[in-house]
Amino acid sequence: MKQHDPSFTLSVRLVEWLKQQGKSQKDVAGLLGVSESFISRVASGHRSLTIEHLAELEDRLKLPLPVLLLESELARQKSAEKRAILTEALSLLRDSHALKAELDTEMRRSDTAPRTGDKPKKKRKQESLIA
Repeated sequence: MKQHDPSFTLSVRLVEWLKQQGKSQKDVAGLLGVSESFISRVASGHRSLTIEHLAELEDRLKLPLPVLLLESELARQKSAEKRAILTEALSLLRDSHALKAELDTEMRRSDTAPRTGDKPKKKRKQESLIA
C-alpha cells in the first residue's frame, strides 16, 4: 500500500468491509463495473477507488458515502469507546439520510400535485351561430 495516502487506505477498508458483508471480489467488481483483478489490486493496496467508483457504490448500495466509510471504520475498530462513538455517528447519519429521502419524496409529490389556490381554467362555451 502506498504509505500515508488516504485514498488507498479508504479503498482497502471499503473493499474489506464489503467482503465482511458477504460480497466476493467478483460481487464487488460487478458493483463497480471493473475486473476482479482490479479489486484484487485495490484490496492489496496497489490501486485505489476513484470518485466515480465511490459514487457507483453509493448508487448501487443506496447508502451515502459517509455511511459506507464509517461502516468500514467501525468494522475494524477494536476499542469499545471508539466503536460506541462510531455507532452513534452512524445512527445519526442513517437518520439524516432517511429524513432526506422522505423530504425528497415529498418534494417530488408536491411538484406534481396541483397547487392550492390555483383555479381550474374555465371552458368557454361555444356560441352557436344561427343563420
